[in-house]
Amino acid sequence: MDEIQEKKRKRLVEKEINSSDEDSSSPSSEEEEELAINLDQHGRIIFGGSLNYDFQCYENIFDERMDDASYATLSNDCDIAFTAREMEDDDDYSSGDTFFLYASEDKPRTKLEQLVKRIFRHHTKGINYDPTISGAEWWTLVVDPDDGGVGFHWDKDYNLEHHGVSIFPHMATVTYISNLPKAAPTIIMEKTAPPMYADSIEGKAGENVYISWPKQGRHITFDGRFLHAACTELIPSLSSTSSNNNKKGLLLHDTKRISLLVNVWLNHVPKGASKLPKHIVNKLSPFLFDDDTTIANMHSNNNNNNNNNNKQKKLKRHIDFVDVNFHNNMKQPNDIVVKKKDMESLKMFEWELFVNSIEYVVRAYIPIKAIEAFKGNHLDGNLCRLIYDMTEEEAFLPNIQVKKI
Repeated sequence: MDEIQEKKRKRLVEKEINSSDEDSSSPSSEEEEELAINLDQHGRIIFGGSLNYDFQCYENIFDERMDDASYATLSNDCDIAFTAREMEDDDDYSSGDTFFLYASEDKPRTKLEQLVKRIFRHHTKGINYDPTISGAEWWTLVVDPDDGGVGFHWDKDYNLEHHGVSIFPHMATVTYISNLPKAAPTIIMEKTAPPMYADSIEGKAGENVYISWPKQGRHITFDGRFLHAACTELIPSLSSTSSNNNKKGLLLHDTKRISLLVNVWLNHVPKGASKLPKHIVNKLSPFLFDDDTTIANMHSNNNNNNNNNNKQKKLKRHIDFVDVNFHNNMKQPNDIVVKKKDMESLKMFEWELFVNSIEYVVRAYIPIKAIEAFKGNHLDGNLCRLIYDMTEEEAFLPNIQVKKI
């Protein structure tokens, strides 16, 4: 970060809110507190310890005993929690609600909150933070697989844009619930936005581009400052999705692209996120155990009590999808080097991106043929990293430019 950007960063804690109202009243103490944000040299909110910001993939975090009935319950809960609405004409991003689970909350009320809690706790082990102003921002997406894309965007505290600053979560995660082999993949570019909202976002979009196609149980994580999307243009063989056309008798997770999104926030709570409302809690599957120790004890009791099969079957449906495993299931992406000399086999993609009422274009050359060939020859070819030569001219590299009219 250069000297100018460093000065801008320090001014975040001194920035005053100039009201556009005729009565130029002074900002509330709550607004002042929100702007008193301590950032490190990378634009992240300061906390104690270190997180792994690298792209990570866990191939299946759910308990191996999960069956269709368990996934159906989880899918239905995701559908109930899904509150995203269509983007309005004057919005730069979706106006859907997000929820927040505080780290200080010991007893989740629903199975979804328990899953969110497990994800947050796993990724923040050994970290020092204030649990009263830290936690997990979360929401769900339940969309049609062939047209349920999500445009390029940054996850951030959008309410602070009105004060001229951009504050990002420390870590972003996606957990796929669907059982759909052909749906929009998550695409992640190593492009960060400047901390000052009015600054231009034009320029190179990083050396690596990660693409993860949905796979039931897969859990991916990446730097919360990175640009990302779910791109329908990268659905493989869209015309051959006939296996999903006959939806009669299929479960929700067999017909919809369902995902759980969890962002890790430390020492900051985004103003747009709120605790899951009680009227939604009442519609979701309840979480029936007080803490993780209870679940661990129940596992032990079930394993040692072979004569109590009926009780075990009753309990199974209550613990299946909140009992997750992050051990021994890491998966590395398949690397594909993108070279300008292979231009004939590359396809240029352009996506719109609106920031501060300015229309930008995200551009990237994607080796579609190489990806399809790899996916066809490898059973695990649905996760890849595209590596670009940063010595090439900017026009060849993933980049963002103001759209020319």
